[in-house]
Amino acid sequence: MTADKKNEWQAKNVAGSTSPEEKMISDQEYSLLIEHIENLPEGYRQIAIMRFIKEYEYQEIAQKLNMPVNSVKTKLRRAKILLSKLIEKYMKEILKYFPGLDEGMRLKFEKLYPLYREWNEKINVISRKDIENLYTHHVLHSLAIAKYRPFEKGSTVLDVGTGGGFPGIPLAILYPECRFTLADSIGKKIMVVSEIAKELGLENTEAVKTRVEEMKGSFDYVVSRAVTELSLFYPWVKDKYKKSILYLKGGDIAVEVELAAHKCKIRRELIEVTDISRFFKDEYFTGKRIVEIKR
Repeated sequence: MTADKKNEWQAKNVAGSTSPEEKMISDQEYSLLIEHIENLPEGYRQIAIMRFIKEYEYQEIAQKLNMPVNSVKTKLRRAKILLSKLIEKYMKEILKYFPGLDEGMRLKFEKLYPLYREWNEKINVISRKDIENLYTHHVLHSLAIAKYRPFEKGSTVLDVGTGGGFPGIPLAILYPECRFTLADSIGKKIMVVSEIAKELGLENTEAVKTRVEEMKGSFDYVVSRAVTELSLFYPWVKDKYKKSILYLKGGDIAVEVELAAHKCKIRRELIEVTDISRFFKDEYFTGKRIVEIKR
């Protein structure tokens, strides 16, 4: 389907929407709608494709499925409700903790699931067993940094060992007026991150294949997610941050923090450890923490 056809389809559906479910469905980008319909129960998938993708009229659907028109309408009403619930499901956790997202941010977050699912089938940047938990285990986990230390407008942020783009991509969506550099030494991961950023239209994001030790310049913040032990990580970035390091780490890290302070000669009062469960109540975040090392 061409871009013009997609726009025509969306405009027509928006104009004809008569219920909250229809409005939610018609607001979806075409690729997202396909993704949601594929996740419908089999009994509703075919009729939803006929109506929302192939744009058949009720009478046409009734003829092709050999059922009364009223039955078609009843089944489509149920399909609309199921579709709207599927659409809400992907964003439920994000909107629960970040209710003030504007429309552009919301659409970008919605697109993450189909984008990562598609790319993950080609290049494994997220455990395939974990892709269904993308929004909680990866997106929301990344956004814990925003709950703990919101970035000031114009801030520059370096994501070290970004892997599949976490925490950098979700933070870049949330902070369009900040600049993000996502660095990783593995080329195929950086290729995926670069393509996802392009698909999302993230003009504030640059993906760079490099070892962080070889990078020049400094940033307001350095962020990372459990790349290695703090005592090994800190020497890589000690000259690359102006305000603080924000490091996502799990487990009992008391000994690790003390070792880093001693070995790297960091004053202990500059290190703060915060439980992510203070911000997010999902059981997944029990035992997960943000370690901040201030300048």
